[in-house]
Amino acid sequence: MTTWGKIEAAQAENPNVERVCWYIYGDGSGGFTLAKSGDADAANAFGLEISLALSEFIELDSRIVLDLDSAMPAILRGMELVQRLTTASLFDHGTAALAARRHHSLIFAR
Repeated sequence: MTTWGKIEAAQAENPNVERVCWYIYGDGSGGFTLAKSGDADAANAFGLEISLALSEFIELDSRIVLDLDSAMPAILRGMELVQRLTTASLFDHGTAALAARRHHSLIFAR
């Protein structure tokens, strides 16, 4: 509990991250915390700090989720890249197909 208390205090003092909600699954198998941040780098850094601090006690799965307005520029750039790769594959099918198979990206937007 000492470790948990220190982490709670650190989160309360962190101006870049605000806890929105915290839920525990009814069967006791886990739960989730939803935190809000205006800075993706700060959110990633905080998630890493928490994961390292608590990894001895629990398994954490952190994901950065963007609202649609924040995600849209990256989605549009991704669609443009697909368009360019598709066009490139008409001329150099092997290279574009290889690039498409080797690179995977996930965007979680809500």
